[in-house]
Amino acid sequence: MRDHAIAGQIVLHAIQYAGRVDPGDHNPPHRVAQVFFFGIGAATVRSSLWDAQDGYYNDVFIDISDVIEKKLAALDCLASQGYGGAYARKRIETSDGAFGAQVRHGYAEGFIKMNGECHYYLPVTDDALALARMPDSEYIARQSYRIGVDK
Repeated sequence: MRDHAIAGQIVLHAIQYAGRVDPGDHNPPHRVAQVFFFGIGAATVRSSLWDAQDGYYNDVFIDISDVIEKKLAALDCLASQGYGGAYARKRIETSDGAFGAQVRHGYAEGFIKMNGECHYYLPVTDDALALARMPDSEYIARQSYRIGVDK
């Protein structure tokens, strides 16, 4: 299915046109600071710098551990797409679970930034700092959450 690819192309063209200046238009151009593409599957999760030889890799992850039950319920509603039931659970456990393991969380969604970013200092997130200070028991529990098992 090319629906998703075509929708993405439409969005990128709209961003491009919104950033242009038309003669006689007194409105300033609208520029988008960053675009995030939904990440590629868990099979391509990069585990180290040395794995980044070819292709695209997820470079931003969002912790979804606190809403994973809602995501499963939403996928169960997509019966016409074949996403519900056992498939939804397996997909979440494999993809979102692998992404979560990559960033030391139970579950995460991966994204790919369209543009590189420049920082004055090397960025370290509050989450990374918190994980660095976390006791082992809490660290392991955070990564070990499973859908419908832990409440």
